[in-house]
Amino acid sequence: MKLLKAVAVVALLLAGASVASAQTDTITMANGTTIKGKVVRAGAQTVTYTDTAGKSQTIKTSDIGEDGIIFGDEPPSFPRAKNAVAEGKPPEKAITLFQEALKEIETKKLREINKARIFYHWALHLRDRGDVEGAQAMLSRLRKECGDCHLRPASFAKSIEIARRKGAEAHKAILLEMKSEPEPLAGEAEMGLADLAFTGGTYDEALPIYTRLSGNAGAPYVADAKLGVFRCLKALGKTADLETFAKKVLDDRTAPASLQQAAGAWAAALLFEKASKEKSRVREAILAAAKAIAIGPPERREDAEDYVAAVRIAAKGYAALAAEAPKPEQKQEYQGRAKAYLTEIIRVYKGTPWAETATQDLQSLGLQND
Repeated sequence: MKLLKAVAVVALLLAGASVASAQTDTITMANGTTIKGKVVRAGAQTVTYTDTAGKSQTIKTSDIGEDGIIFGDEPPSFPRAKNAVAEGKPPEKAITLFQEALKEIETKKLREINKARIFYHWALHLRDRGDVEGAQAMLSRLRKECGDCHLRPASFAKSIEIARRKGAEAHKAILLEMKSEPEPLAGEAEMGLADLAFTGGTYDEALPIYTRLSGNAGAPYVADAKLGVFRCLKALGKTADLETFAKKVLDDRTAPASLQQAAGAWAAALLFEKASKEKSRVREAILAAAKAIAIGPPERREDAEDYVAAVRIAAKGYAALAAEAPKPEQKQEYQGRAKAYLTEIIRVYKGTPWAETATQDLQSLGLQND
């Protein structure tokens, strides 16, 4: 009898331990580390949890990996729904399981925060099926029903990603909704609206947004906003404003490299335009271009506009010096430098309009057969 009682006690203890284990939440950080504990509140900006020692801790939501919280009391149908997606089962199977998972939150008295992950994965499933409208509706439902939850920022990111497939108007609609969010989402939304306006050619609309955002010191988008100001001034042909802006950038050693390169390339072009055949001014233009080139080509080929512009100015500058060189060996040296710059563009950016322009430069400068 005593043995039976002991066994019963052990069984109860094990059952209790199992329940406690099931209630343990797992947080996976963006750097891959994991944290065990009990999530008390999962907000869009911070997540508060009780660690295994019973101490309250708070971390930034942005430091957590995408969908980086797994709740210990998640509805049983939810992992089954994800498995159905992963195993390629008929789409309706996963949808049915997502629906059942939502019902289980109420019937099994589970935490409401579980809804966010269900809506999120449901939306991704619909997106992957090509159901853009359904995916957007599910992400919108996440924001409406889960409020200030940890997946709110991610829901906007996915909504924007999906909206881009439908075009500028759909993209703009999501950004306008996101604009009412707290920082940094509000600023990121405004940056997106400015970028849309710039891409659409409405530079007068984009310029004041970029200008305002460029003053938000410490915000992650400041460098891009400043570059946006420069691009708008350039597109609008505001030379005086550009000269002032470029000088300020080039005098600021803390300015982002991309902005310094853009300002340097433009300043070099302006110097070369003013130089005519004055050697001293041509050399000034070459020096300004060289400083922009020295920053190096950007990692992404599509961002190389300013780098290529600086290389072309350097090539034109050396071609101008060659034309006025008093000695044949000097002429040959300068022509060789000009050709080397242009052939670099053609080689590195083969298949782009920049390579075509560089080829035309070779011909117009009489360097193609040298």
